[in-house]
Amino acid sequence: MTSSEILILFLTASAGLMLGGIFFGGLWWTVRNGINAKQPGLWFLGSMIVRMTIVMAGFYIVGGGQWDRLLSCLLGFIAARSMVVWLTRPPHPTPLPRSTGGEGARRSSIPSTLIGKNGATEPLVRLPKESHHAT
Repeated sequence: MTSSEILILFLTASAGLMLGGIFFGGLWWTVRNGINAKQPGLWFLGSMIVRMTIVMAGFYIVGGGQWDRLLSCLLGFIAARSMVVWLTRPPHPTPLPRSTGGEGARRSSIPSTLIGKNGATEPLVRLPKESHHAT
């Protein structure tokens, strides 16, 4: 492999990084802004069409019909995904408090009883009473 071939593969990997940054960065931007839009479906569909068009045209131009260039571009594209995930992560994830099982223990969000109109609790499911008949 000559130095010019290595340079071409480096440049195609760099182009893959750029295409991946556009694709995954655009996806992140769409999710953040499309949720609050009046018509989020149009945002997501439009974004997908634009991102796919850019990436497919980029792969077609960069690859030039040669498998080694396409592979190099794909590796850059995949690396860009990891970079965008790392760059867009929450600043400081807060750990959940550990439960001691005592007074401050975390309770299930699934209720086991219903509160009636008079404030009395009733079980959600009434189990049939077991009969102890001799057979």
